[in-house]
Amino acid sequence: EVDADNSNVWHWLGCTGGTVRGRSYSQKECFEKSLELKADNSDAWFHLGKQCGGGTVDGRLYSSQECFEKALEVDADNSSAWHLLGRFFDGGTLHGRSYSHQECVEKSLELKADNSDAWRFLGMQGGGSVGGRSYSQKECREKAKELLEKALEVDEDNCNALYWLGRVHGGTVRGRSYNQKECFEKALEVDADHSLAWYWLGIVDGGQFTFMVPCCTSSQHPSVRGFDVTCCTR
Repeated sequence: EVDADNSNVWHWLGCTGGTVRGRSYSQKECFEKSLELKADNSDAWFHLGKQCGGGTVDGRLYSSQECFEKALEVDADNSSAWHLLGRFFDGGTLHGRSYSHQECVEKSLELKADNSDAWRFLGMQGGGSVGGRSYSQKECREKAKELLEKALEVDEDNCNALYWLGRVHGGTVRGRSYNQKECFEKALEVDADHSLAWYWLGIVDGGQFTFMVPCCTSSQHPSVRGFDVTCCTR
């Protein structure tokens, strides 16, 4: 209200969206406003990329993929942007060099090795090289499992960690072993609205659940690879 040209405030307001001078702004609109005021905000580009389909800055439409690339142009050490660029797309281009989706995920792990989802995804590619060392498919999965188990040792009711532990076929938490099905069941005990836990419980238990993407088309959304969609409904 006092300073409507504060780029950083618009960025942080984008976490929830809000009302300024009587007008409501969505999360996407807040990130767009932030970037129109200060285009060299890597985190703002990253968060805009996480919005379905990206957004418009200074009259130009940027896809989610382009937003992640812009985030990396500003800060090549943005591990989250590398992760999502590789995780959800066929990679991207930075300073004229093309990176495959696997190379993007490897770059992400070189910058931040405690990303369990990146390790899991790298395992799905058959393994890869991080920090000059080769990891097999099994080693990547074990790295992901180890990180998730550690998170659950701290907070046994971490719903997302329980879900992801199920995705790597279960593990051991505080001395108790959980198989894949039990991980999804426990995740749903914590949060009965966790749509992906319902979906995967249906798969491992032989049931069928509707898997919908209400806010995006398949061409816009990272679900095109058949992986996870954060805006699904049960």
